[in-house]
Amino acid sequence: IYYFLLRFVVLSAFSSAQPTNNVTTEELVDCPLCADPSHTPQDPFSVFVSGESTLSCQTAYDLGILRLPQDNCTFWQNRGTNICQCAAEPPPRNDCTLCEDGGLLPDPFLEGRPGIACAQLQIEAKRDNLENCIVWQQTQGVYCGCENPNVTSDEYSVCRFCADDVDLFDPLAIIVQTRNLGKSDSFSCGEAEFEANLPENSGRCLDYMELYGKHCCRVPSTLPPIGGNISTENGGTSNAVRTRRTSLLCSSIVINAAITFW
Repeated sequence: IYYFLLRFVVLSAFSSAQPTNNVTTEELVDCPLCADPSHTPQDPFSVFVSGESTLSCQTAYDLGILRLPQDNCTFWQNRGTNICQCAAEPPPRNDCTLCEDGGLLPDPFLEGRPGIACAQLQIEAKRDNLENCIVWQQTQGVYCGCENPNVTSDEYSVCRFCADDVDLFDPLAIIVQTRNLGKSDSFSCGEAEFEANLPENSGRCLDYMELYGKHCCRVPSTLPPIGGNISTENGGTSNAVRTRRTSLLCSSIVINAAITFW
């Protein structure tokens, strides 16, 4: 009875979202959650909203084959693909660690990206595609204090902005890049170097070096705009780095204290 009523609610939600004219039974198609009926949700506990109902992927899958207009079926199966990760078998487990030996971060509260502690970057690395793990280790792992001699060896041709085997002086230095219509993007030198090493940017290291190298490889604490469209703000001192770490550490203590109190 539960699944019968739930099917009714889901079908009603799709019906209310469609114009009432020009829809006939001939236009309805059989629509399982997974486009390939042999697949199953690999993330059964994820949830999504359908009409006024919130469904877990397992519940949506258990509803079986729905009869829906083609457009609604595409929408329904997109939920299966993107949220429920319908597949024949589970995706490869991503156990990526910023330190190549799988060990703990030397300083989890060190700021690895502006406003983001290395401990949080460790989580983001696990959420990313497994093929990008080595890039996390070559860039963010190094700047989070990991000793990663294997993935940074000559064998891998890591793209460094300043020179071969030379790390950024301050990976937290901010680049402000003005684009069309006066809009600007801001990101750190470390993030730019990370992007330069991604597989899709293979062979573009020189392009990145020409664009960002002269901004990210300077020691002065303040860098003026160059070329009128890019400027860099650079903290550049060990005291600044220690201050950043202390700030993140204090924030973590406050959060943990709040959770404990709650």
